[in-house]
Amino acid sequence: MKWYKALLVVLMLSFTVPAAAEEVKLLAYNVYLRPDPVGWFDYKAERFAELSEAVRSYDVVGLCEVFDNKLRKEWTELLSDTHPHVIQPPKRQQGRHVVNGGIMIFSRYPIVFHEKIIYRKANNWDYFSDKGAIFARIELPSGKQFEVVLTHAQAGRDYHVERKTQLEQMQELVKKNSTGPTFLMGDFNVRDAFDEYNVMLDIFQHPRDLFRTLHKSPGYTTNGQENPLSGGKPKRIDYIFLNDPDNEVRVKQCLVNKFPMKNPVEDAKFMSDHYAVQTTVEIVDPAQAFDYPQVNMVTCDKGNNKFVDSPADMDLSNVQSDFDPQLDTIVMVHGFFNTFDSAKDSYTAINKVMQTKTGKYNYVGFSWPCNIVLDFGKGMKHANKAGEYLSHLLTEISGWYGSDERRVHVMSSSLGNRVTFSALKQNSSRFIKWGQCFNFCPGVHQDVYLNEFKGTNNIPQKNWIFFAKNDFVLGYLYAAYHWLFGRDGEIPQEWQQLNGEERIAKMRELWENKDNRSLNAFESKVVEAIARAQKNAMGLVGADLGQRTVENVVNIEVTDMVKTHSYWKNPKVLNIVINKLQTK
Repeated sequence: MKWYKALLVVLMLSFTVPAAAEEVKLLAYNVYLRPDPVGWFDYKAERFAELSEAVRSYDVVGLCEVFDNKLRKEWTELLSDTHPHVIQPPKRQQGRHVVNGGIMIFSRYPIVFHEKIIYRKANNWDYFSDKGAIFARIELPSGKQFEVVLTHAQAGRDYHVERKTQLEQMQELVKKNSTGPTFLMGDFNVRDAFDEYNVMLDIFQHPRDLFRTLHKSPGYTTNGQENPLSGGKPKRIDYIFLNDPDNEVRVKQCLVNKFPMKNPVEDAKFMSDHYAVQTTVEIVDPAQAFDYPQVNMVTCDKGNNKFVDSPADMDLSNVQSDFDPQLDTIVMVHGFFNTFDSAKDSYTAINKVMQTKTGKYNYVGFSWPCNIVLDFGKGMKHANKAGEYLSHLLTEISGWYGSDERRVHVMSSSLGNRVTFSALKQNSSRFIKWGQCFNFCPGVHQDVYLNEFKGTNNIPQKNWIFFAKNDFVLGYLYAAYHWLFGRDGEIPQEWQQLNGEERIAKMRELWENKDNRSLNAFESKVVEAIARAQKNAMGLVGADLGQRTVENVVNIEVTDMVKTHSYWKNPKVLNIVINKLQTK
């Protein structure tokens, strides 16, 4: 080969081979180094001797409660050879602030930008500390960047208002500066078993809880039952969250590290009163980011709203060929008035949100014939029949697991719940792999759906049914369809791919062209209903049918419900599902 050809090959390779993913190890650790005199009896000297070296193997270290000024300076000097890039706590102010905020970041890699804030609101002993947050943008040798935001929030279970205000201020810092994947980490003093955890996730725009993504175990980060320094009941209040809109981060591992003392002394059996949260990730180029697979679709419809001859005639080959027996399965069932393509688009969107927050599942979309039927009674009959086909699908998937302990979960929406109800009424022995079931229902039919479930014996161990309030706009839309096309009519083919807003626009065109009907009053009701839905929040009432209980769950915005005829794609709704899936 001539030299110029060889050079050409080298150049081509140099430009076409993607940059390797870069591994980064992060640690979030509340190290319990209180200032003197309150820290005189905390075994600080013995613990610090081990702490200062224990963190050296991590690339980025976010510490809380480094209140002791002397030890903080000593730590900075000890790690200067491996972690020369340091951000000290927010500077102390005059007045009430007796001690600094105690948070600091050590980094093996350059910190190209940072900003520190001090929380405006605090209470109790935290009133005398400069607690706040640090935002840091870190650059890897390849030039790729990621961001870390470290905090130590208001302590005490009674100070929800102060803590919420602080987290909102922290989110303002993130929103102002974030340009890429962002890790939110530290001691948030929010218990994951409480509603406040969901409020926190809402504030941070639903980040991925890295530990909960990979583990269903409690993951306690303080535990007075085994750690004398802690006191109190076991709880998880330290976290590493990830916001990664472009999917540039691959999470390899996340765990709770207890850091036991090598040389324990009296009550100091561990290096701190908290356990640390650590994660190992790979940062990749956006071009190498994870490509979310399409949901494998199963249909019992052979076109024109006609079922295939029997459940056994459904084609499951694409699902079985991609099936991974090492993963749980989520089966999704759409509601009334959906085309195959629109259902597939919805399922794919849900799949992407779910996978960024929960890790991998086998995702299966179930389609049943309801796409052009305006007669709700016919839709009910179709839903009942479709339950036989869904039952067959669930039984087949259960069989693919064999003796494995994996589970099959179901998410269904609106009239799709009737499909699920019908499947639930099949022989209970067939559903040996039932996991959790999530049903999103119109609030106007709450009594009907509850009665359906209460009359069903074959309920999964965890069955959640959610009722959407103020969803009457959908009822108005269906009534408008009936008015325009007749109750026994069919939606025109060209309408079937339109979303709610586009269909409303089409309706108005038809209204303007109809001389023999007075639709102005009806149109005003539709517009009023839409405006109300867009302005107000839609409440969800959740019922755990396993326990036969009903409870208020969350308020969610419903603007996208009008656009998509769907309230289960809303991030807050999906977050409920994600949290339930991640909890035993």
